Amino acid sequence: MIGLLIFLSLSNEIRIINLLNGLELDRAQKERIIALATSAQKLHREYESEKEGLEAEIEPLLQELKEVLIEHDPIPSHLRKSIHRVEEKLIRLRAEYHSRLDSLAQLLTECLRPEQIYVIETYQPCLIPPPGEAKIGQSEKPLGIYHLLDRIRKMPEPVYQRNRDRIIERVAERIVLHAPPWQKLDQKLLKREIGKIFDRTRSLTPLEYSIQREELAEYLKGFTHRPGSDLEPKIRKFLLSEEVIDLLKRSSQ
Repeated sequence: MIGLLIFLSLSNEIRIINLLNGLELDRAQKERIIALATSAQKLHREYESEKEGLEAEIEPLLQELKEVLIEHDPIPSHLRKSIHRVEEKLIRLRAEYHSRLDSLAQLLTECLRPEQIYVIETYQPCLIPPPGEAKIGQSEKPLGIYHLLDRIRKMPEPVYQRNRDRIIERVAERIVLHAPPWQKLDQKLLKREIGKIFDRTRSLTPLEYSIQREELAEYLKGFTHRPGSDLEPKIRKFLLSEEVIDLLKRSSQ
């Protein structure tokens, strides 16, 4: 059986390959990304080394604190100060590391074309890219949303008015459930916008709907992904990773 670590490593490489295939980088961009990713890995090694040193420093202090608390003794002033001192060092180290990593991500962003930035913003990682235009490992069309809008249009008016709020509530719940953890959604605004989309879907003529169907579906789909909201996290995860260095070198041969 394939080991878990091997599976995770291969899966991550495949997701990076899918993104790289969609970006269609030129040689200069590849060289720039390799250089920035190499700097990011050097920075990561330095961070981990310093962090391990501070963790080794705080471990005996925490062991001492544990014994004090078990015995219900007052915490000595020197112990309290020592723990706070090391904690502050860890916080500063982490903040500095992420700040420098953000700077590398910004430099990488500056070497990309606008359409490539859009590819990264809208990239939804998966292992097997679907056929057709969507060759970067994400769903080609929001078929489930198409079907939902089609059902909304076909409902008799009394049935729609009777069930409108309940359907909106269920759709909003699904959007919130599948939204990324970093995304905060205003549910009242969300329900209002969903209602507008449903009402507009029903108001269109058959010809208008056939023209605007994809736009309406993409707008509804957009509630679970706002372009630009996670550009830098994706750049850090995929394009400043250790794996991308070898993958880009191989693709340049």
